[in-house]
Amino acid sequence: MALGAQAGHAGLVDYPEPNPRKRLYIILAVLAVLLVTAALLARPPYHGFKHWRALQLVQASEQALQAKDLQTASDKASTAMQLWPDDLRVIRQEARVLRIINPVAALTYWNQVWVLSHDLADLRQLLELAIAVGDFSLAAAQFPVLQKLDPDNPLTWMLEGEILSSEYRYAEALADFKKVVASGKAPPQAHIDYARAAGQSDDPAEQAAGREHLQALSSRSDELGHQALHELVVYPHPGDLDVMALAEQLEHPPLATLEDKTLVLQMRGLLPDTDEDSLVKAVRDLFPATDINALAEVGTWLINQNRNNAVLKLIDPESALKRRDLFLIRAGAMAALGQWEALDKLLQDPKVPLADDLKTLFDVRAQLALHKDAEADIMWKRLVNDLRNQPAKLLDVAFYARKMGLDDYARPALEELTNVAEERRPAYVELVALEHHAHNTKAAFTDLTDMAKYYPNDIVVQNDLRYIGFLLGDTPAEKIAAARDLAARNPEMLSFRVTLAAGLLQAGQPENALHAFDGIAAGNWPRPVVLSVWHTLNEGNDWNAVYVGVMRANGQRAEANRVEAKVQPEDLLPEERNFLLIPLPAGK
Repeated sequence: MALGAQAGHAGLVDYPEPNPRKRLYIILAVLAVLLVTAALLARPPYHGFKHWRALQLVQASEQALQAKDLQTASDKASTAMQLWPDDLRVIRQEARVLRIINPVAALTYWNQVWVLSHDLADLRQLLELAIAVGDFSLAAAQFPVLQKLDPDNPLTWMLEGEILSSEYRYAEALADFKKVVASGKAPPQAHIDYARAAGQSDDPAEQAAGREHLQALSSRSDELGHQALHELVVYPHPGDLDVMALAEQLEHPPLATLEDKTLVLQMRGLLPDTDEDSLVKAVRDLFPATDINALAEVGTWLINQNRNNAVLKLIDPESALKRRDLFLIRAGAMAALGQWEALDKLLQDPKVPLADDLKTLFDVRAQLALHKDAEADIMWKRLVNDLRNQPAKLLDVAFYARKMGLDDYARPALEELTNVAEERRPAYVELVALEHHAHNTKAAFTDLTDMAKYYPNDIVVQNDLRYIGFLLGDTPAEKIAAARDLAARNPEMLSFRVTLAAGLLQAGQPENALHAFDGIAAGNWPRPVVLSVWHTLNEGNDWNAVYVGVMRANGQRAEANRVEAKVQPEDLLPEERNFLLIPLPAGK
């Protein structure tokens, strides 16, 4: 027994006890492997959930957009983009929403949609949007693709006509629009485009055809009929139409727009000389007091008409504190009237509905008006520094600064923004407007020279640069020849004729300058379809000044005096005012 026991004992192996620390390491390593494995196994379902959630948000955004709830539609679409930015449906919905709230930003997304989808409907959306925001170079670059893929579609002809119109090739555009209308598949806008192009024609038969087309459409009771009625009122060749009677029909709901109603005010002679009380009464008769959106729109319109006292009567302080746009309109009117102490007091109200950047801007202007220059400088520098990485917001602030007369603050900010591709064009436009307001012709020429380098194929910018150069005496033969060619190719564009006339007059060729106005009666200028950067700043005042100079140089005293009565010299550049001083020839 003892021997057996000893043998049994001898067969056992005596293992050492495991190290507790080593055991812990082994357990942790096993857990780590299990966690990594679980994460890898869980990853596909999680990503699937993100994609599913993004598509749910797209659907919610679409529903909000149909309900005209833009804020919700925008929030849902943006969140979807954050969750799954590579899905075509997600990108397309973001593009749809942005088309309404920020069309320029939407261009990038529609371009991405077209690249991903190769769907002609998306290409048309891209082209329509490019035309709407004025990016005609993008439209012209992409249009050949549509023309090649879908050449016989009336919508393709319509887009071609709109691009041709942007290039002032109205005769060719008119041919396209006529084809669209004749096809029987014309969308409503094509009828309006056709009539506008016909109105720009030099052919009386085409002018009459456009007018008759609008007359036929105006009998309709739908939105197209109402739009045709509006176009008839502003048609450049009204013939025997009773324009005032047509205008009276525009103000009736439900289709009447702000543009219709303000046109009625103008047609009734309520602008520009009516007293504030009569004007405010007329506005209140046309616009319901409960319609806050209409109040904001008409307030903006009155600001643009320099009817600031009427604005203050229309938008009281209580209303101004309800919405940002109403506050800005009232504050702008107060600033224009120099009511800085009252505005400074209003800004201290905790209910002011302004973002910090705009509130600071108004504070800057108020401090300057109250002779607190040092405080204003500090506020402005801090504001610009805070917005340096937000160029769109900085552009808004610079725009309002210019409107408030803060040129010394706005100028460097705008100059900085010309280096930002997305904001370059509007920044240059604001700079030119600033120099025009300051009557600084040489600075405007410098800004337009820089702008023209970025837009060498934009004939509007090139024409404006040439015009300012002519004012400054830069009249070499090749520039006059270029101006003559542009005016000849686009006889309906008055701004081109004015530039040619100014160049010829400055070059000592008054008789040739007179021919630039052949077929046009000054003071009754045709309505331009495409607005220029420069000439719209003073709404034809410069056109009249050049015309007066040409008439005086050619001895036409009566015609010069007739048009000079319409000129506001204080709004002219010094060189433009010189046109009013051109001596009449001896004996005239």
